[in-house]
Amino acid sequence: FLELNKYGNSLDGYLASFGGKHRKNLKRDLKILALLNYSVVRNALQDFQRMIDLNSNRFEKKSFFAEDVFIHGFRRMLELAYKRGELEMLSIHINGKPEAVEAAILHKGVYTVLLGGNNLDITNIGKLLTIEHIKNAITGKAMIVDFLVDDCGWKRMWNMNEEPLY
Repeated sequence: FLELNKYGNSLDGYLASFGGKHRKNLKRDLKILALLNYSVVRNALQDFQRMIDLNSNRFEKKSFFAEDVFIHGFRRMLELAYKRGELEMLSIHINGKPEAVEAAILHKGVYTVLLGGNNLDITNIGKLLTIEHIKNAITGKAMIVDFLVDDCGWKRMWNMNEEPLY
């Protein structure tokens, strides 16, 4: 998770915590993605099926979306969060097509990124989605951004805090 107040609730403050080489590489990667003329679309529930497809393509039978019961329950949760004004579903569209979609919920100052998928053929689109979530959390005045992910290496590179839950 990321405590935004440690960085003055600012993306620039957060990025300043990165080492010079890491920060330079991230900015370069984001500039390259900007050449694709992407757009960030918020709460496009119609992108839900694309999120399932992108996740399933990556994880196949290990995808959470391999079970219809899970898909139905997750959709209902997103719809309820939308009605409550707590949904923060972000889609990165390139040429009008969602190439990365991730669902998050902002509740009581905690911005929780739940699940999503991205096109693995578009290099670094996951980094862009992470940055967009952090910017979105700052705009929404979140205190914490929680990415709910197992330790898979990237969290340390992004200066995230961790707290064992089991």
